[in-house]
Amino acid sequence: MHQDINSPSFIKEYGKIQSLNDNNSYDYFNLKNGLVIATDKNSHMIIRIIVNDNHDKKLVTQNGIKLGDLSEKVVKLYGKNYYKRQEQGTDILGYIDKKNQTTLEFWCVENKIQMIRLDIASIN
Repeated sequence: MHQDINSPSFIKEYGKIQSLNDNNSYDYFNLKNGLVIATDKNSHMIIRIIVNDNHDKKLVTQNGIKLGDLSEKVVKLYGKNYYKRQEQGTDILGYIDKKNQTTLEFWCVENKIQMIRLDIASIN
């Protein structure tokens, strides 16, 4: 988060990337390993990271959640202090990290994690 996609370290890791140009507020990019990121159009800083079903299944969150895990595992590992919402017909469990000013959301279909999304808090 907050990394400039034009920084030498980012370019060394991912190369120059092309915007998907599908949003008025943010630029979205597919990275080489299947991650999707969004950047602020002005600063080019990463403000969103998405792991979805097109992503490398070996990656897990800091607490060990991966795509396909049950939502009950999320609550067990992250705790009961979460919010619930729905978007695009999908149930979402979300956690707010006030210290780092981020939100971590687990998008669930039939109680299985289909997408993990990390945002800076001001994006929501």
